[in-house]
Amino acid sequence: KPLIIPFALDTLNTEETISFDLSCQSTGSRPAASMYWLFGQQNITSNSTSQSNGESSKDKYTVTSYLRYRVDREYNGKKLICRASNVAGSMETSITLDVKFDNKTFLQTQSSRQITSIVDSNPPVSTCTWRHKSKYGELIRDFSNNNQTLTLPTVPEDQRYQDTGEYICTAENGIVGMNGQFKQTGSGYVIINAPSVITADNKDNSTQYGKFGKNTKLYVNVYSIPKYSSIKWYIGNKQLVSNKYVTNEEPAIVKDVFHGVEVQLDGYRVTLTISDLQEADFTNYTLRLHIVVSAPQTPLNFTIISSGETSVTFQWIPGYDGGQTQTFNIEYHISGTDTWISQEIKTSNKLELLNIYTLSELRDKTTYELRMYAKNKFNQSQHTNIETITTISKEPQTSSNAIIGTVAGVLVVLLIVCAVIISFLIFKKRKGKKKTKKNTGFYENSGFQNVQTGDEYEEVVSKSDTQEKQTSKTYEVLRTKETVDVYDDLENSKGLPSSKSTSKTYESLGTKDAVEMYDDLDHHKGLPSSKPSLDHYEALGTQDKPNVYEELENQKGQAEKVYVNEAF
Repeated sequence: KPLIIPFALDTLNTEETISFDLSCQSTGSRPAASMYWLFGQQNITSNSTSQSNGESSKDKYTVTSYLRYRVDREYNGKKLICRASNVAGSMETSITLDVKFDNKTFLQTQSSRQITSIVDSNPPVSTCTWRHKSKYGELIRDFSNNNQTLTLPTVPEDQRYQDTGEYICTAENGIVGMNGQFKQTGSGYVIINAPSVITADNKDNSTQYGKFGKNTKLYVNVYSIPKYSSIKWYIGNKQLVSNKYVTNEEPAIVKDVFHGVEVQLDGYRVTLTISDLQEADFTNYTLRLHIVVSAPQTPLNFTIISSGETSVTFQWIPGYDGGQTQTFNIEYHISGTDTWISQEIKTSNKLELLNIYTLSELRDKTTYELRMYAKNKFNQSQHTNIETITTISKEPQTSSNAIIGTVAGVLVVLLIVCAVIISFLIFKKRKGKKKTKKNTGFYENSGFQNVQTGDEYEEVVSKSDTQEKQTSKTYEVLRTKETVDVYDDLENSKGLPSSKSTSKTYESLGTKDAVEMYDDLDHHKGLPSSKPSLDHYEALGTQDKPNVYEELENQKGQAEKVYVNEAF
């Protein structure tokens, strides 16, 4: 078992922009120990070199490892571990990092993407120029902004990790500094979280080779901040889980392109070892790296499969959910417009399960652009590629629903018209009945009236002058114009003589539109007429149908008189 020499100090002092050197030694191991450098679970051994010396007399080995590494403020207070290990066991020692940095020099605001340099000078600083460099000193870009506050240019979300690096501000105010220079320089290191990125240096390794029946290895370089939490290999959509496949990883300096410049980065090399290579193993392999808490992966295979008059149907496969429950949103707009309409999709988010969804309430014969993304509590994924589709034109509406609607409308109108007509007729009928009832009530049971007005009675004419003083009954001759009139007995109870021709005037009753019946008119005492003037009787005219008059009888037994329909 190897023995490890502890670090002489408990704390290692370093600065944010400066690399530090550290060595670690193991003694007495057989076989020679392997040396590892770790920040927690982060393995940085690839940034070290090892030297082994053997003691031939004791068959034991002394191994010394040298590490050169640069950290930023995120490593302040973290423990750096040196571990020696062989088949017999392992030992380790650790040291705590004290990283110096100036919080007053730089301030980055994520929402506004601004970096501010605070300089204490008198007179104030007149100019400040900015440069962006990689961790390993490659110049990435110069900025034309000469203010103390630098606003980073807008870039797509999936490229923002390229803003990671050292930002250097060079300021001057015309006064020579303590170092004898007019220009004073300050810097700060900015880290932008990045999803796991397959770096640009893999482009020459997209095709790798192996020998039939032998073991072979596939290498992939990646860059990830924070580091991914799991590694999965796939053939198509099938995950490789058998013992035939072995996965390893190690820290490595990888190369990627930041804003058009190739730079070195602290990344990882992931290796898939395939044993006993067979014909079926010569195929495409997919590496997927997942972070425990991260934005979800962009939905896979987003494709439009059909369209209708007012709907579009599409499909996709959910990606990794970032360690949290994810939802999906479809965004769409009419081609040529700028505003995207977003709609959340209620469906399954099970990994690798094909999902199908229909977006409705669209316009017919209209071209739409669609895209989608996934979202969890941490963040949202990148958008998928935009898909374009045109909805089909609507057919003319000749359906039974339209016919039923038309018929129903006509029936409603007819019912309303009928209701109005019936209401009008009922109103007229009621009005006529009221008028008839009023007239009938006015003429019933009429005897002698003390005062009569001439226009209330029709003309009554006596048949001869000899009847002026008779005690016999005077009968009223009643007539209707178009229908048969039936008159009841007119009775003079005691044959009283009439006073004057004007004193006893019988009410002339008639109807204009319908048959009217008149009750008995009693002349109680038959008053004699004072003058030979004629009693006024209603003229009776001939009718198309004969009128029948009932027997009129006076109470003194005079002979009954039946008057034919004639004028006196």
